[in-house]
Amino acid sequence: MIKKSGKKRIHIVSYTHWDREFRWEFERTRMRLVDCVDKLLDIMKKKKDYRSFLFDGQVTMLDDYLEIRPEKTEEIKKLAKDGRLELGPWFTLADCSPIQGESVVRNILYGFRKSKEYGHVLKCGYNVFSFGQIAQLPQIYANFGIDTILFYKHMDPKKSKYHEFIWEAPDGTRALTSRLGREARWNFFFAGHIPLVYDKDAWHKDWQYKWGELGKVFHTADPEGYGWFYDILDPETFYNKDNLRMAMERTLKTVEGTAAPGVVLFFDGTDFTEPHPLMADMIKALKDEYKDEYEVVHSTLKDYLDELKEELKDRKDLAVVKGPMRDGPVGAIHTDVFSIHPEIMIENSHAENRIMRWTEPLAAISWILDIEKYPSAYFEKIWRLMFQSHAHDSMHGLGPKTLGEGEMSRLKQAHVIAQGLERRGLQNLTKEINTSEVSDTEFFLSVNNPSSFSRSEVVEAYIDVPRDARLNYLVIEDMDGKPVQMQEVERSETRAGIYHPRSRNMPFYCTKVHIYFLAQHVPALGYKTFKIKWAEKNEYPYPHEDWDAPRIYALNLISGPYEAENEFIRLKINANGTFNVTDKRTGRAYENLNYFLDHGDKGNMWMSSTPGNDSLINSLNSSAKISINVNGPLAVSFTIEQTLQLPAELDWIKQHRSEHMKDMPVTVKLLLKKGSPYLEVETSITNTVKDHYLKVCFPTRLKADKTWAEGSFSVTEFPVRPTVTGEMRGNELARHPAQLWFDLSDGKEGLAILSDASKDYEILENDTNGTMAMGLVRSVRLRIPCDNRLWMEYPGDESSQSLGSFTYRYAVMPHKGTWDKCGLYNSSLSFNTPMKACQFGKQKGSLPLQKSFLEIEGDNIVLSSVKKAEERNSVIVRFYNPTEETKDCTLIPGFEFKDAYMANLNEERLEKLSPQGKIIRMKAGKGKILTVEFKL
Repeated sequence: MIKKSGKKRIHIVSYTHWDREFRWEFERTRMRLVDCVDKLLDIMKKKKDYRSFLFDGQVTMLDDYLEIRPEKTEEIKKLAKDGRLELGPWFTLADCSPIQGESVVRNILYGFRKSKEYGHVLKCGYNVFSFGQIAQLPQIYANFGIDTILFYKHMDPKKSKYHEFIWEAPDGTRALTSRLGREARWNFFFAGHIPLVYDKDAWHKDWQYKWGELGKVFHTADPEGYGWFYDILDPETFYNKDNLRMAMERTLKTVEGTAAPGVVLFFDGTDFTEPHPLMADMIKALKDEYKDEYEVVHSTLKDYLDELKEELKDRKDLAVVKGPMRDGPVGAIHTDVFSIHPEIMIENSHAENRIMRWTEPLAAISWILDIEKYPSAYFEKIWRLMFQSHAHDSMHGLGPKTLGEGEMSRLKQAHVIAQGLERRGLQNLTKEINTSEVSDTEFFLSVNNPSSFSRSEVVEAYIDVPRDARLNYLVIEDMDGKPVQMQEVERSETRAGIYHPRSRNMPFYCTKVHIYFLAQHVPALGYKTFKIKWAEKNEYPYPHEDWDAPRIYALNLISGPYEAENEFIRLKINANGTFNVTDKRTGRAYENLNYFLDHGDKGNMWMSSTPGNDSLINSLNSSAKISINVNGPLAVSFTIEQTLQLPAELDWIKQHRSEHMKDMPVTVKLLLKKGSPYLEVETSITNTVKDHYLKVCFPTRLKADKTWAEGSFSVTEFPVRPTVTGEMRGNELARHPAQLWFDLSDGKEGLAILSDASKDYEILENDTNGTMAMGLVRSVRLRIPCDNRLWMEYPGDESSQSLGSFTYRYAVMPHKGTWDKCGLYNSSLSFNTPMKACQFGKQKGSLPLQKSFLEIEGDNIVLSSVKKAEERNSVIVRFYNPTEETKDCTLIPGFEFKDAYMANLNEERLEKLSPQGKIIRMKAGKGKILTVEFKL
């Protein structure tokens, strides 16, 4: 619908912004949602001129509603098909920064399909919430046929003189984008709706409740319920016609700065608001009042965007903006939420890692081999739980304790299902490995590699040997009979359990042997089989029964007191619990790594704020207890134990940290393996104090200007020192999100931190050592903003203080050159997905002793997904090029297929490919996300 009158056309779009859970946990929030949708349907039935309602860009609202009101399904579908309900494109409005790019794709993929089931999908990049936006959104949206994006919070206004601009993704994909106006997604509601309905100014100091107005009032006054808000029941329903012009003029000021003043958007709604029964009447009154000046329409977001694109299609003065939308000032982007509930971030990343890198590929391979049907129903449940967890407030536990508990419950449930399917996939492959022709053993070990590249590395395993074998020592051989280097850690007699699906469980009396062994050339996305053998103790002369002569390895990674080294790294542990790492290739030493830094925090869950009279505490002058746990030629591990003494809390009256100190136990475990370019670190803390921010620090002494962080199909470059203009700013601008890794390099040498969970990090300001600091835990008071002057309090709820125990797994990797020249992606993927060993016996099967199901050759080409197509008997393979150069890549599938196609993220075919035999060669453009469909 394009305007024809020549007048300014004002699109009033009614909606609500619905956090699935925020101030309240999900079920209480859903009760309000059911009320909201019930009233909307009643209004739409009675008032045919109530044109449309926007369901906040996410279809989960209807799923949650219809679970309670299933009888409303057909009514919902008719309204959607008639264009009166705008649904999707998201399943839930996710915070994209802490979740993997593949999760973003699946959220929209599922959101599209679910919205279509109801009869409508909104093709708008709808990101109107305040957690920042990832750089790849224009490319992701374009793959779903979306060319226009709305977002707010936050882009520096200096980057574009208009609200509208062109947002360019790393691959060059462009989208018309609006950062909306001064009052973003609530402009008409605050500036127009409230004056019309309540004759009040929401921005004025007099915006406060006066007893007896607005409607019937209710409040629970018992001790348990007192902390809840007052509710206005049966609100008064009227509006003030005298305020029509004031409402219009105030709202028009909020859109000043648009590049299309002839077509403007008035958003009618805000967080958790129900539709007003008289909105159609108010819009008719505005039409009549301004009939000679403006065209006022109760519109849809689609109609507005169509007109906006038409208005701007020939404009040459729109700025082109690149990169993520994560600009300051402080408070604009909520990076500081990353460390509030570390247990949520860790559980989510671990679940994502298992689902995408193990469970789905294994299920796809089992289906390709016709071993088992693809478990679509299970994956539907897994992803629904994940999407619900990824909703932007849920993802960070921004609410009462019960909200965080619900979030963890969903993530753990998804993770448990994924773990079960992973085991089923490993069973399916292992049972088909044909070992029937092997004559010198009946015990085998398969090593499974989930990566798209061949791997050679030390693998940890537990091997069971029958107890009657009189085990002397274990031997691992490859299938050619060549011994594999192995290191035994310990052994113990035990009883393993045997589950038989048609019989009673039984014990397997065995000796459990904990080993490390070197598995070389394990095929990409495949497996390799090894023989398990052992030497038995002599029967004559009869040996000691309770003592064995020790077997001492001639080679050992231990090189001195609390020192170790492999081919790449020399490690030395210091008395204060830190450690030094020397890159043996360059000779560069990084000293005092892994020290702890703690400062006070008087901020809120979204934004860190240090007290003016802060006490900054680090562990550099601490003492630590150091012990060696494992040592040998393949692996060495150390345990470092220390206790930090930290102020118990913030003294809110004196505005500085308490003089009362509490102990915080910290345990660090280090693991160095033969052939590994990184040192593995596991840090466990028990947070016993409040109102503080604890970080782990890595001084590099590098004179670097840039730092890089991996996340969501891309690598983002940040300045080491954020730009300032002489004005005060918050530290948040220095903190960045990172997923697989973050890195600091001077171009010649660098230090990267690999992580198995999304984290925030920064380069410490006012520090001359080039110190990278990763957030561990941030503890603050639980207060939820509901208005500029109103915070919802939760007396007695200290869940946002994150008291308790947490374990973080990361690795330190020194390297030559920059991130794209040192194999950083392959190392981080290997760290995140250690190869898995499975023990099995002599058997007949359809698979060879080793096999690759998919290999991708190409420098810095990263596998994202292997799965069954949603609607066809095809396999979807997704990968991406995070660099700024076009790369050659080769796909080598290890399965039969009929045809291959390039596809978009919505799994729609784009073009047929021409394989060379079974091999597909192609170019991967800079920053490009690529999807190939293999038709079986």
